[in-house]
Amino acid sequence: MPRPSRLSFEILETFVTVVEQAGDASGAAAILEINQPSMSKRLAQLQNVGASIRSPWLERRGKRWELTDEGRRVLPAVEAVVHRYRALGDFAGGGSLGVAEVSFACGQQAVSTYVLQALVRFRRERPGVRFRIATIRGKARIEGVANGHLDLATVTYSEPEIRAIARRSLHVERLRDDPFVLIASKSAREPWREAFEALNDSQVEAEALTRFPLILPEPDAGVRAILNRDLEASGVTDRLSVAMEIGGWSAIVAFVREGLGVGVVSLSACSDRKGLLPLKYLDSDRFRPIPLHLVCRKQAPAGDRLDLSDDAERFRGHLIAASRG
Repeated sequence: MPRPSRLSFEILETFVTVVEQAGDASGAAAILEINQPSMSKRLAQLQNVGASIRSPWLERRGKRWELTDEGRRVLPAVEAVVHRYRALGDFAGGGSLGVAEVSFACGQQAVSTYVLQALVRFRRERPGVRFRIATIRGKARIEGVANGHLDLATVTYSEPEIRAIARRSLHVERLRDDPFVLIASKSAREPWREAFEALNDSQVEAEALTRFPLILPEPDAGVRAILNRDLEASGVTDRLSVAMEIGGWSAIVAFVREGLGVGVVSLSACSDRKGLLPLKYLDSDRFRPIPLHLVCRKQAPAGDRLDLSDDAERFRGHLIAASRG
């Protein structure tokens, strides 16, 4: 029985080189020191669905090759493979592989709070380890873990959403729940301020949100999807007055401080309450808290062992402790 076709390093290197040359196949062939027929054969494997790839990674447009959506998704992982292979070649030739690296991704709010605490503790124990951290979209974080570009990531997507985005089984563990709160500035306009101060401190109902010009997370944010589901279930979506939709909890808090609206944010986003009125908790029976999940790969799809280096596992422990502390 013939073995299934696999992507060789030459194909992966060709893919990365073509992208690096802005889609110029001739320029890539010159760098790789191969002739045009050989380049054409390699490109055929990258643009045609078959045993090697499920969806094309490149497509021809005019005289240049451009990334498909699938190509953009896999590019970080392929770049990492090519980089490591080249580093291994240098090492075998007498060079050095260098210091190990831990790669992690999270949101903008997390990076300056519990993630920073975890990183400080990790650095004390492992000062020589390179640490690569990125604040990218939640979907990109999940894809990065799934394709091997990242060791770990924290996201606010649900477990079914994580599985759907990753298209493979990942290790998912709940770190904590972060409730939604309503915030307003001490300098807010008098009608807003009076209405805000009259709210129940611990159980703001959905109907109350229709009284304010709201500042909400941007439409494609993962936390906005969580919020939207509960707003729709409460029947108030079409009666909300949305003044702004912006990215990042810190940006929403900053705009609220300027008196530009009333914000819906997570509790963890309110560590600095300077200039804000006492916050109000949204009704927990109507508004489910934001789930914070840690994701990483497993050594086998059906197994429980994590696919992490000793250093990545050590950081994971600090991250869990800091997020729950």
